[in-house]
Amino acid sequence: MEADRSSVARAFRETRDRWPLMTAYERFEQVIALALSFIVAVVIVIALIQLVIRVLPLLIGGAVDIGSVPIAVEIQGAPSAVR
Repeated sequence: MEADRSSVARAFRETRDRWPLMTAYERFEQVIALALSFIVAVVIVIALIQLVIRVLPLLIGGAVDIGSVPIAVEIQGAPSAVR
């Protein structure tokens, strides 16, 4: 976890150091990449929250038994045959 934070901090530091040397298009690319990364992260968090909100009550109420093989296959999807 600490290594992840240091790599992110290093990436931001490198970008900040190189910012004056970048052309306008390179700066635009950096801003767009950062914005898209943020949007993807938000979508993933929202999807995870919705999944927990919908599945957790089913698990607590006993409506879904994840130990059951047919339910597990339905949740995970049937394995596809490899040719």
